[in-house]
Amino acid sequence: MPGFAWIIIAMAVGLLLLWAWEMWRRNTRTAQSMELGVTDEDVDILRRNMPIYNRMPIDLQQQVQNLTLRFIEHKKFVPCGNLEEVTQEMKLTIAGNAAMLILNRPVRYPFRQVFSILVYPSSFFNSQEERAELMDGEAWPTGSVVVAWDSARKSAQDLRDGKNLIVHEFAHQLDLENGPADGLPEIDSVQVSTWARVLSKEFAKLRASANQGKRTLLDQYGAEDPAEFFAIVTEAFFERSDRLKNQHPELYDQLRHFYRVDPACWVDP
Repeated sequence: MPGFAWIIIAMAVGLLLLWAWEMWRRNTRTAQSMELGVTDEDVDILRRNMPIYNRMPIDLQQQVQNLTLRFIEHKKFVPCGNLEEVTQEMKLTIAGNAAMLILNRPVRYPFRQVFSILVYPSSFFNSQEERAELMDGEAWPTGSVVVAWDSARKSAQDLRDGKNLIVHEFAHQLDLENGPADGLPEIDSVQVSTWARVLSKEFAKLRASANQGKRTLLDQYGAEDPAEFFAIVTEAFFERSDRLKNQHPELYDQLRHFYRVDPACWVDP
């Protein structure tokens, strides 16, 4: 029995040393990447595929760059369908837009609960539902985000359409951090009651408008349920910030507190 106990202890110590070595290796690789920084070519891709980046203050641009490097370092990008490779352009575009949602936070590992990004060249069939349908994006509670590259790039490049597929799916991941997606992400306890009141009221207004066939600033897909509402208002917050602030000031204010940025104050270069 004592001999068996020593074997168990030795195995435990070995696993602990292996874990410590892996953490050291990861941190060293990340530190080296951060020291090198993004290249001029990388910045060109961010500017081209993420035009909202050009409107950000310099300090936020630097945060996006740093978070993007950390994101790419710690996530697995998987080509799907007939996509042969997830290119650097794809990685930067996806990581950069995701990083925008976690600015001004003490983040060491961006979206810690997300492990893999599945990239299709275009719309894909949703195999997780009983009825297969074409999709452009999904956020799985198991730690994966799925995007159609053509839709992801197009929606990120166009600031006039109020849509951003990458932002939408990663907003769902923020929602999933504290349990099932329900439109209530992990927020300051002081803000919870006001958040619930404001977003419930705005959600009800959007559902009423959708039922009456009225056109609205907010994408009416958000009338599906509170989780989709949170995702579409996040898109509007970053892409239609001026109009959202003017037409839905309370909603804008809640999102401004949650995301810790004020995109309505960002200006074109």
